[in-house]
Amino acid sequence: MLDELRRMDHLPRRLRSRTDDLQKARQKLQTQLGREASTEEVASELKMDLEEVGGIEALLEPHIPLDRMASTPSTDDEPGIEERLSRSQTAEALTREIRSLPERLQTVLGLHYLEGLTYREIAKILDVSEPRICQLHAEGLKRLRSALGTAPDGS
Repeated sequence: MLDELRRMDHLPRRLRSRTDDLQKARQKLQTQLGREASTEEVASELKMDLEEVGGIEALLEPHIPLDRMASTPSTDDEPGIEERLSRSQTAEALTREIRSLPERLQTVLGLHYLEGLTYREIAKILDVSEPRICQLHAEGLKRLRSALGTAPDGS
């Protein structure tokens, strides 16, 4: 059962372990301080630089497929003109932003979402490590979200 859960996790074990360590440190500091710990305090606790902690925190964001970003739930079987227009505009903006990404990020996102490849398969194709593919994927999504002005939870 654990093997199946690990297989379904989008993060490799090493990165999952680091995210767990970060969450434990944040919880420990919150208990000690009686308030939410800042990123600087967490970085100090873990003896890491801010950039590294920020990268690990980015890995904690939920894994949201790009196709969900471009669509909105509909209560009717036939979407109204406003909804179709909104979807069309979102799809155009998403296409424009994907084209503006560096080629490497476009490749990772395309292989993952269009071809349905796993991080492991993409890593073999690009001859890099699986954690690096995870980082590139997170960076691509982060850039798209910030360019489109969408929240990390997809809302």
